[in-house]
Amino acid sequence: MSGLLALGGVVLVALLAVGVLALFLAVVKLVVLVVLLPIKLALHLVLLPLRLLFGLLLLPLVAVGLVVGLLAAVLIGVIGLLLPLVPLVLLGALVWWIVKLGSRPAPLAS
Repeated sequence: MSGLLALGGVVLVALLAVGVLALFLAVVKLVVLVVLLPIKLALHLVLLPLRLLFGLLLLPLVAVGLVVGLLAAVLIGVIGLLLPLVPLVLLGALVWWIVKLGSRPAPLAS
């Protein structure tokens, strides 16, 4: 019983150590982010015109992709709506073939 209590104490101390380490690393991360924040903001301001230029250059490609995607979606929708009718069309073709086969004119005697 005392071994189980000792094991619980060891687990508690290990969790406490992990918590202290996590708090220390969180404070270090916060300090680094606060120090690097002005550099990050300046970099974003410098790169903003390039990002806008690339966005304008990619706009026609995005428009073409949108049109192709829309056409593909419409085609897939039409196929999805017509596909359940295939067995009925095949049945109708079979009935038409049987009727045509039975109503052949008699060959002419010459």
